[in-house]
Amino acid sequence: MLLVRETSQQLFAHYHNTLPNHPSQQSFEIANERVLVQTLPFHDPRGLDWTIVVVVPERDFMKPIFAMSHNAIRISLIAIGVVVLAGVVTARYIATPINALAKASRSLAHSFDRCESHDTPSIPPQNIHELHLLATAFAQMAVRLKTSFQQLETINHDLENRVQIRTRELQQANDELQRLASIDGLTQIANRRCFDAYLAECWQDARDRQTDLTIVLCDIDHFKEFNDTYGHQAGDDCLRQVALTLKRAVMNTASGELADGGTALTARYGGEEFIVVLPETGTDQAQQVIEAIQAEIKFLGIPHERSSVTHHVSLSLGAAVITPNLITTPARAIVAADRALYAAKTAGRNGYCFASIDHLEIEPIESL
Repeated sequence: MLLVRETSQQLFAHYHNTLPNHPSQQSFEIANERVLVQTLPFHDPRGLDWTIVVVVPERDFMKPIFAMSHNAIRISLIAIGVVVLAGVVTARYIATPINALAKASRSLAHSFDRCESHDTPSIPPQNIHELHLLATAFAQMAVRLKTSFQQLETINHDLENRVQIRTRELQQANDELQRLASIDGLTQIANRRCFDAYLAECWQDARDRQTDLTIVLCDIDHFKEFNDTYGHQAGDDCLRQVALTLKRAVMNTASGELADGGTALTARYGGEEFIVVLPETGTDQAQQVIEAIQAEIKFLGIPHERSSVTHHVSLSLGAAVITPNLITTPARAIVAADRALYAAKTAGRNGYCFASIDHLEIEPIESL
């Protein structure tokens, strides 16, 4: 943890509280120990930016190099003595392999500085035993460094794949949670939370564009008597069937009536009440949608022997057609639709009424 914390502090201090957007290498002193730090940026396809930081203590890979360097120095000193004693001819047999080792060292260092996994630099066979041992040790070290670098690349690639998989899983889980949070558990249509959010969005759009917006509040007639007669399990089944029929009727009718590609929403408002939002919809279009709803509910034909208006389940509906402005509010529109619904019930149920939000006037319509 100390190494991670100190490395993070050194990086942020070096890059002024930001990380580079390109591969880089730095050397820092942490806890009285020199470490090499390599940063590799990673750009996730979904827009997340990652930075992979690799920290390697200098002593882990410099000790063999220092040891070989010391051997090279000793051999060089010996070679110098031999050159002095033996002359130019002997010097040629020593200088040539040393130059080959130096060239191989530079090639290897250049390869790792550029974060490349090139083949290990070849070292010519050495005629002198000591230099042959040094060349062999150097070649082995180069192979180990190359293997370590390849392993690091494999680990980085595996980490990137895991991050992408986890990101996709999190996104899928988040999408599912969002869906569940907006669906009514019993009827499997939009819930009150989803309705509130959608109405606010449609209201703002209608106010900006000065277009009509219709809210339709629906209530199952004599639903308490239905529950008392057939039981709560049958009542739940009735709610599910009515909800799906209502949604289907709205989609089939409103999809061809709404202007500018608007989308209608059907939601459970509470208990046996449902609510429909019709963007870009005036009175005539709304009336067509409402009449389609009542026709579909009648065709559904769920028996209701204790209903005072018909022998099957029926709906009473109240609608409010609004052109939002700075004075009107969504809450006021819902109140208008609720009063229109009350008027429809007072008029005998199994019918619908329209309300004007400006004066909360009710326009009753004959029951079907």
